[in-house]
Amino acid sequence: MKPETKAWVKKAEEDLNLALYAFKSRDHFYNSVCFHAQQSCEKYLKGVLQEKERDIPKTHDIRMLVEAVSEFIPDISVYKNRLVSLTAYAVAARYPFEDAEKKDAEKALEISEICRKIVRKNMGYRKD
Repeated sequence: MKPETKAWVKKAEEDLNLALYAFKSRDHFYNSVCFHAQQSCEKYLKGVLQEKERDIPKTHDIRMLVEAVSEFIPDISVYKNRLVSLTAYAVAARYPFEDAEKKDAEKALEISEICRKIVRKNMGYRKD
């Protein structure tokens, strides 16, 4: 794995770990869980583009990113609709009046884990 790709993976893992930590908190940081789950998936997908020396769009749009990486991970399309659902948390979870609930946080974590698993499996990422 290229050093630049490792940087994306490191950030993706950091976001996922923050999401898990926030979920376990007794303070119910569900908005932060959803935001960091989305960010983890976004960074994993951008890591694929980095590894394949493709342009990395400045976007939070998971649909666009899934479409861009499907050339390298064709079976990601099976999860496309679920992954795309994370896009809403890129912005909405950070502002008032759009509060996430526990079920939203659980779903976001589950989907982020799917993204992590499929990207790592198909790209041969090892824990570094």
